[in-house]
Amino acid sequence: MEKIMINIDGTQNFGNGEANNVELTTEGELSVSADSYTLKYKESELTGMEGTTTEITVENNGIVNLVRSGTVNSNLVFEEGKRHLSYYDTNDGAFSIGVFASYVDTVLERNYGEISITYAMDVDDKPIGENEIRVRFKR
Repeated sequence: MEKIMINIDGTQNFGNGEANNVELTTEGELSVSADSYTLKYKESELTGMEGTTTEITVENNGIVNLVRSGTVNSNLVFEEGKRHLSYYDTNDGAFSIGVFASYVDTVLERNYGEISITYAMDVDDKPIGENEIRVRFKR
């Protein structure tokens, strides 16, 4: 694993005119294999998930997996134009959520990368918001 700097910009739109923006810059690790890139970092108090480790894996086929473990446990799958059912476990309880990625774009190099995703989430087929996330890293 190589040490990297990760910058995350995210926006959650709750559909009622309310939005939540998050910006985070943190140290992390990069692992590159023949078929994927994996970024790993620890969440902070700023994100409300202190005590959680996040791994973002981008597969060669363009599918992005976001796995969190610790105080929050989840496995979200982002595949452009498809909805995936995912698991989410928090201090408030566990539930399944649908994740529909309308846009997934990745530019990955050994020294630099960017992952951009626009997605909607639902619980029991009821929309709970539209989100955008952009993750950039550099060595």
